[in-house]
Amino acid sequence: MDVLKKAAVGKGLPVGLAEDAAQAGAWLIGQGHDGVSAVLMAIEDGFYGPATKIEAHHTQYLLEGRVAVCGPSCVELLAGVALVKEVRLFNVDSPFLLIGQAGIGFQNFDIELTLRFSDGAMASISERGLTLCGSFPQRGTDVLVTCDHSNPTTDIANTRTNGIEIEPETWRAITALAAKTHVPSSEISRTKGAGAGQIDNN
Repeated sequence: MDVLKKAAVGKGLPVGLAEDAAQAGAWLIGQGHDGVSAVLMAIEDGFYGPATKIEAHHTQYLLEGRVAVCGPSCVELLAGVALVKEVRLFNVDSPFLLIGQAGIGFQNFDIELTLRFSDGAMASISERGLTLCGSFPQRGTDVLVTCDHSNPTTDIANTRTNGIEIEPETWRAITALAAKTHVPSSEISRTKGAGAGQIDNN
């Protein structure tokens, strides 16, 4: 969803990370979950540099669980040829968006990911689809992410629903952030090419 990418950019995220967050949010929507709220939760603190990382005994520790920033790296670490076997994130700001990023990881890297949250929730993404167990993961939880390299036969990212309900205040918040990327119309901007300018060939 383009509005999700624009909202993330409007909140200060680099374009690449904004695209990653938007794709994960759209994947969640395709699974019948509120990806808009998940993105909004992840971007509300803006962007202030990379997360602090520590690696020990084949485990990568991300000490600040800012999903919009470190979620894509978490998936890529597990998908790569490095000896990282698991990633632990602490104080995760948007657990459900991390699930969406795991879904994108399944789509892009053919890996099955399992997320075990410290509040008792668990999610797994595989050729069987998205499986959720336990309570809905809450903001501030820690998570352990592990993976299995697979040879999937089903692209679950193509799953579609008949739509989801989004709270009006959530939609207003996301569109307000997206609007920050719009170029204000002015006489100067029009003469420099924004809009129809002084010549309209219609």
